[in-house]
Amino acid sequence: KYSQTENLKLSIANSIWLNKDRTKQDFSQNFKQLAKDYFDAEVKTVDNKDAVKEVNSWVNNKTNGKIPSVINSSDFWASIINAIYFKGAWQNEFNSGATKKETFTFADGTKSDIDFMNKTSWMSVLISDEAIAAELPYKTRFDKISSDGSYIGTDSYSDLDVSMYLIMPKDDVEPEEFLNSAILAENFKSTYTAFSMPKFKIEFDTSLNGILNSMGIKKAFSQPDADFKNMFDTGNMYITSAIHKTYIAVDEKGTEAAAVTALMMAGSALPPEPTEVKFNKPFYFVIRDNTSGESLFVGKYAFA
Repeated sequence: KYSQTENLKLSIANSIWLNKDRTKQDFSQNFKQLAKDYFDAEVKTVDNKDAVKEVNSWVNNKTNGKIPSVINSSDFWASIINAIYFKGAWQNEFNSGATKKETFTFADGTKSDIDFMNKTSWMSVLISDEAIAAELPYKTRFDKISSDGSYIGTDSYSDLDVSMYLIMPKDDVEPEEFLNSAILAENFKSTYTAFSMPKFKIEFDTSLNGILNSMGIKKAFSQPDADFKNMFDTGNMYITSAIHKTYIAVDEKGTEAAAVTALMMAGSALPPEPTEVKFNKPFYFVIRDNTSGESLFVGKYAFA
């Protein structure tokens, strides 16, 4: 359903790769079929000469150029790569003329003047002793304009209901748990709000080896203990590295976000006085499908 329109788009791409210069093994027919049937995965073969170019080109394409590369070496035998790309326009855009410098206090206590977007409108907000939160819905109705500028109709996608939620807690919280609980309890209220939040862009990458180990995934990284035999026609492999990269940009028009994970193996009445809601301290952001309750992206804006 996310593929209906380019204006509100979530694309999820999966691929499995074999480096034929590193191994004579192949993915088992059963594993290839499962990957295709359940994850719509592409099955790719590369060699030492073209591996870096081919893998990075695939990632670059699937994230619309926001993550141009994920590997810098062809020293893998097999690889499993997942890429996610999201783009959405705000239901109510911010006026770029209202963007101005304001002070943000980062997690380490430092302060900096950065661009804040501002608008005053009716919004769904939550103000409690625990946190301040706000909902920013993405647009699901799109006007169609002809080449000569004439209005020719509107596309409406009633089965799409996606929002970004901002959560600025007094003390630390688990953002998804807090958000789901608040929505279930109907704690968000329509409020006439003087709203302010930073424009931001975050690019991040990390090795997941230590994180996965601390979660209890240890045998998979051990040559004698790993058991991936069902994935291959002969022999076995173990995970040598797991890499994760993310990108998100939020501006007056909307949001563009991408993530890649690679496992390498080898009204008309006068409004009331607005309530001020200003996200000028570290906050969580959650892009959520309100129909299914699934979180599509979760992050924290906390450091310069």
